[in-house]
Amino acid sequence: MGLSAVAINGETYNAKVHKVLAQVRATLHIQAETSCYVNVGIDRPNIAWFVRHMKGGKKDLDSLDFLLPTSEKPELEQTMVFFDDINISLDALKWFLERLPLELHSQVEVYNSRRSSRSKKIVIDKFRNGEIKYLLTTEAAGMGCDIPNVEQVVQFMVPASLSIWMQRAGRAGRNIRILARAILLVQPSVFQEMRVENVDNEPNDGEVKYRKDVEQGLREWIETVECRREAAAVYFDDRAARFDDETDNEIPTQSISNQNGKRTMEPSVPNRRGPHLQGARDLLQKWRSETWRTLYCRRLWGIQCLLPDAILTAFATKARLRSREDLIAAGWSPTHCEKHGLQILHVLKVYDDGYWGVHQEEKAQRLQAVESNVYKHSFILE
Repeated sequence: MGLSAVAINGETYNAKVHKVLAQVRATLHIQAETSCYVNVGIDRPNIAWFVRHMKGGKKDLDSLDFLLPTSEKPELEQTMVFFDDINISLDALKWFLERLPLELHSQVEVYNSRRSSRSKKIVIDKFRNGEIKYLLTTEAAGMGCDIPNVEQVVQFMVPASLSIWMQRAGRAGRNIRILARAILLVQPSVFQEMRVENVDNEPNDGEVKYRKDVEQGLREWIETVECRREAAAVYFDDRAARFDDETDNEIPTQSISNQNGKRTMEPSVPNRRGPHLQGARDLLQKWRSETWRTLYCRRLWGIQCLLPDAILTAFATKARLRSREDLIAAGWSPTHCEKHGLQILHVLKVYDDGYWGVHQEEKAQRLQAVESNVYKHSFILE
C-alpha cells in the first residue's frame, strides 16, 4: 500500500483543507479508542498581537512611522516587515533611508526573490547576527527562517489568509525569553462597505460586501472585540490551553503608540455574521410581521413600507447601530424611526446580550474542559 504525503503550511492551509483532513481520518477508519491525537496548539504566549489601522493603501508608508526611533528609544529593534509586493518593499526601504539617521542606514535591508542566492545568504546572516535590524521582506523569508532574536514582526496590509499571517508572525519570539510583538497593518478598504446593486432590482438579502475581499477567518481575527488567540484557535481547531490576551498589555509597547501624539483609531464594532446575523434577521422579520399585523394591516401600504428588506438586512448586519439617528442614516424612514426606532434598538440589544452571554458561557466551558484534560489525548472526528 502506497501513501503520499503533502506538507501543509501557511500558504496552503485553510478551512477547506482542515475539513478534508478530517474526512481522510474518517475514511481510513482511524478510531479514537485505538489512536492518539496530539494537539500541541498554535498559541505563542510570548507574542503580543496588535492590529493598527492604516490611513491609506499601498502608498501609505507613513503607517510605518511607529518603527522610527525616538529620543526615548533611539535604537532599532530586531524586526521583520513583510510585504506582498517587492516593489512596495523597495519603496519602503527608500522611505526609511529618508527618515533614519545616516548611521542607521546600514541596519535596514530588503530581502526578496530577486536577490541571488549568495546575496540572500549574506543579508540573512547579517540579520541573524544583528548587523541588520530591519529586514523588509516578502514570503522569501517565511518558511524555514528560524532566527531566535526577532523582537517584532510587522505585516504591511492584510495577507491572503489568517494562516499566512500566523506563519509570518511566528518568525517573532523564537527565543521564548523574548517578549515579542506581531503587528498587522490593515488598510481602510478592508472596512469600506460597498453598495451591491442587483440587476433585477430585488432587495439584497446577503451580508454586507466590502471593497477588499478578505478571508473570513482573517476578517474575524481582525474585527473581534474579544481575545484574538481565541479567534485563531477556532480557525485552526486548536483546543490546547492558551494564554488570555490580557497578557498582551504587560508587554512593553512604547513603539506602538502614535508618534505624532494623536489618538489611534479604535477598532470598529464587528458586523454580525453567520448564526449571529441570521438570528438578528429572523428576529427583525418577526418584529416587522407582528407590528404590521397589529398596527398597519388596514393601511393601503404593505409590510415592505414599514421596514424594507434591504433596510432590515442592514439593521441585522450592522451591530454598531446605537441610536435612531444611526437607523435613519442606514436608510430607514424618519417617520417610522421616530415611532419604532427605540423598540428596534432595544430588541437588538437584548438579542446581542443573550447571544454574547451564551458565547461567553461556551468559552468558559471550553476552558474548563481544557483544564480537566478532556481533550488532552482525544481524537477528534469532524
